[in-house]
Amino acid sequence: MAKVTPKEDEKVMKCFTFNVNMMIHIFAEDETSAREKLDKEGGFVGKRDVTLEDSIILHPNKRNLKSI
Repeated sequence: MAKVTPKEDEKVMKCFTFNVNMMIHIFAEDETSAREKLDKEGGFVGKRDVTLEDSIILHPNKRNLKSI
């Protein structure tokens, strides 16, 4: 497959895929209330592990893409 190089005046956008594992703290009276609060308001981040899984180049328009 031929490599496609964008023109200098075209911005090249990339798509980054991250895997995020978080420990969230919620202050509530019971688990049901805590889950509802988490869904509506979020919580306090106690720990966050982030790993970059993948990145791909997105071209600004379809005519720059070669058929595979």
